[in-house]
Amino acid sequence: MRMVRKSMIGVVVFALVGLLVGCALASSQSAKPAQDSRQTAELSRQIEGIAADFSLYLADKENRAFFSAQIKAAPRKYLMVMRDFLAMAAARDREKGGELLFNLAMKVDQAEATMKEFGYPIPRIEVKLPVKVHRELLKDSRAVCVAAIPLEDETEVKSVTAYTSNGKRMALNPKKPPDIPTVVVGPAETASVEPTAPLVKAKKPGKEENPERVVDDYVGLPYLLITDKSEGWTCGDPEIYVRIKFWIWSYNHWIFINTRVDLPGVNDEYVWYWLGELGYNSTYRYLSSYADWKYIVYEFWEDDSGGHGADDFLGSKTINWKGLPYSGYTHLNYAHGDIMVDRD
Repeated sequence: MRMVRKSMIGVVVFALVGLLVGCALASSQSAKPAQDSRQTAELSRQIEGIAADFSLYLADKENRAFFSAQIKAAPRKYLMVMRDFLAMAAARDREKGGELLFNLAMKVDQAEATMKEFGYPIPRIEVKLPVKVHRELLKDSRAVCVAAIPLEDETEVKSVTAYTSNGKRMALNPKKPPDIPTVVVGPAETASVEPTAPLVKAKKPGKEENPERVVDDYVGLPYLLITDKSEGWTCGDPEIYVRIKFWIWSYNHWIFINTRVDLPGVNDEYVWYWLGELGYNSTYRYLSSYADWKYIVYEFWEDDSGGHGADDFLGSKTINWKGLPYSGYTHLNYAHGDIMVDRD
């Protein structure tokens, strides 16, 4: 009878390990869902039309100076909701740019309606200045480009369609931004346009703040580094998030937890970001050392919100958290980055 019970426990353990690891592999190795080519082509055409007309608007020196001032003063600097800017521009000078602004507003409204129809999670057109060196050049530059964000997955983009101040169509390198100041229009990638508090950066991670603290048991990520933000220059800063997956034992059965934590402000490659310790860092999760499963999986992603392909998988790490020390952080790496793991 004991042999049978031990065999059954072994089968359950093996199944749980297989399911946990399988979930990690399935999410990391699954093919990205193909976008409807008709939908992509239609929305691309509409966004390129917005870019072409906006390039004509920015051909005027006063318009260019006005736009430069507004986007610099925006709550989330160098990014604005397109329809909000057009409303401000119309209030400033209805007569001077009346027809052009009206046509732009119509095209933006049509593109956002198309996004809603096609099921985009954030059906909003935004305008941004993603390249840092372009931001101080825009106001006084005689030549300006307006680019349309490619809607294909980054790995499939061959060129970026842009328009010069005279409305001439041109192709830009998707890997390297041009020298000429370039404004970019395209679908929103995050719901909020509010600024996020900057994270503390470091060349190397610091030591644990409370190495003697033992809460039994919280496990989290106080430090994170990325080596590939998987975001083209037209998109600006990436939207990094982590999926945390683990099993807990509750009411006499196992429950699989799969939770997402957004990491706003993790923007640059090869920089350690301080996310904080227990109490103000939402990557920390309570785990019972007596009852809960010993494995926890961290998956790292870059969110595209359907704007240009599926979310980009940056790598994952499976950890036996019960083997982590209570004092000090544990340095581990995944496919496109490094983490420090803390157990309290």
